Amino acid sequence: MKKSILSFLMMGCMLLGSQMLSAQSTPEKPEKPNKSPRPGEEEEEGPSIFKFEPTYMMSVEAKRERLRRTRSMLDTMDISERKRRKLLKDLYKNGMTEQLQKILVTETKFEDEIDD
Repeated sequence: MKKSILSFLMMGCMLLGSQMLSAQSTPEKPEKPNKSPRPGEEEEEGPSIFKFEPTYMMSVEAKRERLRRTRSMLDTMDISERKRRKLLKDLYKNGMTEQLQKILVTETKFEDEIDD
């Protein structure tokens, strides 16, 4: 008798557990059809930023070139490594700052005086 009651309880727990598992499964949602362009509407090409700012890539490339050129100028100067790292960090973080301008102008003037 105890075995049969115990087996019924186990079967009941298994049934309840299996019902909980089936309750957690979600039905598959039907896929939405792809939105096709309207007959008079052209399909967009590329990121939408080009629609609002077509010269975006040119400005980014110009900024990278300016950073590359300034970095090469800093690398050729005879300044301490610590100061160079500080100026490079300042260059990438804030662009052309007053301190960086001061260093570049002094070094440029010094080179011009040697050439004379």
